[in-house]
Amino acid sequence: MARPFHIKHLCSSCKVLFKREDGFFVGAILANVVGTELVIVLVYLLSLPIFGAHYQLILGVLFALAMLFPLAFYHHSWSFWLGLDHFVEGLAPGPGTGFDALK
Repeated sequence: MARPFHIKHLCSSCKVLFKREDGFFVGAILANVVGTELVIVLVYLLSLPIFGAHYQLILGVLFALAMLFPLAFYHHSWSFWLGLDHFVEGLAPGPGTGFDALK
């Protein structure tokens, strides 16, 4: 059974490394935090004309969004970070792929 917040070490089809070295996950966390903040600001700006002076309601919605969005965006932030890393550095072959000598 797959765990909900577990990232595989290798791709099951092409054997590319997902977790490259210690600290690699910091970029995915950064992507999640920045994405969450952007969504909160966007929802805040869109809710002001709709809800007007009901600040307690707006704060409640934003608090719930701040708690739930990072959980829902977790795997997407890893995908974004891996895509950006692939764009900058290329793929990192894992063990047993025949490309171990390139590392």
